[in-house]
Amino acid sequence: MGAMNFTDTLNALPADASTPVAFSIGADWAQGRTVFGGLQTALAVRGLMGLAPDDAPLRALQVTFIAPLPVGEALTLEAKVLRQGRSATHGEARLRTARGESACLVVGVFGRPRASQLQWATPMPAADDRDAIEPPFIPGVSPSFVQHFRTRWAAGCLPLSGAARPVSRVWAAHRDPGPLTICHLVALADVIPTPALSTLTTQAMASSLTWSLDVLDSDVTFAPEALWRIDAEATDAADGYISQSATLYNPAGRAAAHARQTVTVFA
Repeated sequence: MGAMNFTDTLNALPADASTPVAFSIGADWAQGRTVFGGLQTALAVRGLMGLAPDDAPLRALQVTFIAPLPVGEALTLEAKVLRQGRSATHGEARLRTARGESACLVVGVFGRPRASQLQWATPMPAADDRDAIEPPFIPGVSPSFVQHFRTRWAAGCLPLSGAARPVSRVWAAHRDPGPLTICHLVALADVIPTPALSTLTTQAMASSLTWSLDVLDSDVTFAPEALWRIDAEATDAADGYISQSATLYNPAGRAAAHARQTVTVFA
């Protein structure tokens, strides 16, 4: 694929990858040596959606980034159902390199609503700071995929700024004018760099190893330009591995997803 926005990139793949699908991703979606992890996961979800019942929205994802998924090369996506029960459907999707090596493994759970007396949600902490600074995209400096998103840093510091605490609050949106889907939500949840990088002052590389995402509210009926909010914190660091947590809030102020991530930092 050449330069393509998020919607067109998704729509180039069928919503059923039970038969292996060949594709490639342009360099504008690169994140270091690999394809942006949020796009990898969104493509996997796209390939799983046709295998789950229409009335069973995405509930959870478990993702392992095994190896770099190169841009500009022939890639393959394949998905299958692991188990389909009365309420929940478990599916697995793999993205492979041109050599057939597994680069990204995604297990998704789709679940029909259940009647329950338990009902509560994480409140979004008050902060009316959508007009915060929007860092410019700098070719050759900013990760290439960032050009497809708008980000406004409301709290915490940009990477390599020597921050005292590894926390951030970022408003974000796709630049893609197409209607939002659950795949857009998934990608937004991964758009910010690890807050751990903000505590450094010299260049360092970081790479996600694992990512779990609990989808709390799958409502995506918002304008494409509407800002979502991501509150993130790197909670622990040792031996070059970072543990971090994040919450994605939708434009209506509702918690849309909780995330946990293990990140390697070469610093």
